Amino acid sequence: MVDLQQELSDLMGASRSQNTHAVYRQAHKSFRKFFAIYFPGEYASFSDEQVALFISYLSLQGYAASIICAYVAGLSFHLPSSGLPDVTKHFVVGRLLEGCRRRRTRADTRYPVTMSLLEKLLPCLTRVCTSYEAVLFKACFTVAFFGFLRVGEFTGISRSATVASLRINDVLTRRTFTEVLRKCLSFLNLPASRFASHSFRIGAATSAAMAGFDASAIQRMGRWATDTHTRYVRINMLDEL
Repeated sequence: MVDLQQELSDLMGASRSQNTHAVYRQAHKSFRKFFAIYFPGEYASFSDEQVALFISYLSLQGYAASIICAYVAGLSFHLPSSGLPDVTKHFVVGRLLEGCRRRRTRADTRYPVTMSLLEKLLPCLTRVCTSYEAVLFKACFTVAFFGFLRVGEFTGISRSATVASLRINDVLTRRTFTEVLRKCLSFLNLPASRFASHSFRIGAATSAAMAGFDASAIQRMGRWATDTHTRYVRINMLDEL
């Protein structure tokens, strides 16, 4: 039975990425803090009304709509696995999340790294990096694009590494990856500030659409659970580059 329980725990852990689990743990921590303030001693079970108030609490704290939705998703994952009813599916909770998205929506102006731009970026790496770094980031840029990857799926979380100090044993971080990308963009006289690490995922979706792939194929290739991928297709931005 001990082995079965351990395997169950391992499978549950493998059902989400490490980054997703980190967000869900933070959601759980924030929810417990919220409960300690407003409902001390009542954490054993809770209601959809309390989840709704938790959303209000996060909103008042200034959290982005995407983070609020991710935290509620974390609760939704935690509750059934703890043998509790998933009260996050209540109608009111859903409407509140939609309200957060509508009220806090901001235009995403990040430019895509398309296939044609990728072909220009790769040769630039030898101009802005050492020989080892050029090989490393050529692999990173290529895999990020063709894998429709989120930056968290192939970088570490340390913020201490910099391009200047990157060595073979250093962790590849989001910061380092973005710095190298923007050095290449500046070398090409492109507006580096309008690009980010997520531009590869945006560019992959945009390039797929330009190549004639339909919406369902793009959604499948990018592993999107909903139609969020439609916001990543930014063919209209290409004239600005």
